[in-house]
Amino acid sequence: MKYNWRLNIKEIEELYKKGFSCTEVGKMIGASRQAVWGLMKSHDIKTRPQIRMGVANNFFRGSAPETGNAHNILEYAIRKGIVKQKERCENCKEIKKFKDGRTGVHAHHPDYNKPLEVNWLCQKCHHSWHKNNKAKSYEI
Repeated sequence: MKYNWRLNIKEIEELYKKGFSCTEVGKMIGASRQAVWGLMKSHDIKTRPQIRMGVANNFFRGSAPETGNAHNILEYAIRKGIVKQKERCENCKEIKKFKDGRTGVHAHHPDYNKPLEVNWLCQKCHHSWHKNNKAKSYEI
């Protein structure tokens, strides 16, 4: 029996309010992300702002072919506590923070075939590294 998700807008709204994305809600009820989003809009359900940074990021970050899935693997490992994010740049040794509290130290992959092996660099040092070097591309 197919799930009749159109009759359960309150259930969809509650799942979304608990933090699930439209994509995740859609997978749970057998509908597309677009269908969930459209249904919520048609019922005047307030959606989260489309913030694309920090812990409020509700969007999938796709990967370029040369990076493979390294960014997503590392992000998962950080969330699970497998890899600990550093607060100090490994190059200039400074602690970088943005005004909104986010860290200014980025994970840098010198080799995308090793997604958990990263250098922690501030934005300035990270850009400087890429000006003079090229990371090893992901190999299938």
